[in-house]
This record gives sequence, C-alpha cells and structure tokens, in this order.
Amino acid sequence: MTRAHASFPRADLGYTWADAIVEQAVAKPQKAGLTTPAAQLVRWHRPIGTLPDWNDVMARAGWGDQPHAAQTEAVATSPEGLARLFVDFLETGDLDGLVSLYEPDATLQPEPGRLVSGTAAIRESLRKYVEAGARISLDTRKLHLVGDLALMSCRAKVDGLLPDGELLATTTTEVARRQPDGRWLYVVDDPFFEN
Repeated sequence: MTRAHASFPRADLGYTWADAIVEQAVAKPQKAGLTTPAAQLVRWHRPIGTLPDWNDVMARAGWGDQPHAAQTEAVATSPEGLARLFVDFLETGDLDGLVSLYEPDATLQPEPGRLVSGTAAIRESLRKYVEAGARISLDTRKLHLVGDLALMSCRAKVDGLLPDGELLATTTTEVARRQPDGRWLYVVDDPFFEN
C-alpha cells in the first residue's frame, strides 16, 4: 500500500473531489438539487444563501404558502417579531414564552459583565426580570439580514429592573437565526453591548 501511494499520491483526493463538486454546483445550481449530496457540500463549504434552501424555493413558488410557524401568533416569523414577542411575554410574565424565543445554546447577557448560555441559564436570568415586574419597550434602530441570519439593534427602555426605580435606557445588539420551520430565534441577545 505504501508503495502504491508513493507511486500514485492521493493529493488530498477526498477534499479535492469535494472542492470540484462545490465549484460545479455553484456554477450550475441545477446540479445541486435541495436533497443531493452536492447541495450538502455547498452548504458546508460556502456561505449561507449560495444555494436556495427549502424556504427560498417555497417563497418563490408563487403559491403563497407560509411555514406552519407563520400560522401561530406566539412565534416570530421575522427578526423584528422577536422584539414584539419579548415585550409581550415580559408584560404578561410568560417565562416559558420568553425562553421559547432562544435557540437551545443561545447566549444572553442579563446584566453588564455577565453572560449566560443555554435555555436553563437563560430561564433563570429571565425569571428575575419577570419576578421584578420589569417592563420593556424596544424600538428597532438597525437590522441587517443575510440569508438565515439577522443582526439587530434596538433602543430599549426598561422599567422595574433597577433597585431605585430608575428607568434603564440602553442600546441592544442581537443575532437571530431563521429556523427550518420558518421561526426566528435569538442566538445572541446582549442588551448591554455598549457597556
């Protein structure tokens, strides 16, 4: 085997072959149908949006089909919808609703200088907001959308969180991702990014 490889080197065949498939699929997307191995290689090796995904195909079909999530009021079907739902869930003290806005491994900065990750830690941090009776207003000031990712920033005013009753005003930064079912969820939620 060693002599064969010395005479006929592999030249990183596995990766070279994958690169050639990706180049062909990007040049001719019809070679990479949604469920083909070629499409999967493109998804692994090229930026999101290089090839259309299922949601893109359905949106362009002209039938007006909406993801199942779009038929439910308690989910965000746009990045901006996350802020609206966060405000509503906090106002009604719906801790489960608040936690449902985050991916399982999401990161939240519940207070300056402290990060938590994962739904269990996020739940405990948001529980303090609910128990304090905090109320928030969020005004989207910027939104950048690239494929299934969104970078957002809001002006936030929070009442009931500071011990002296002072109104907290801050600029938030969030990253959200569109899920396969069409919902948008927070990946990173940092209300104190500027601090």
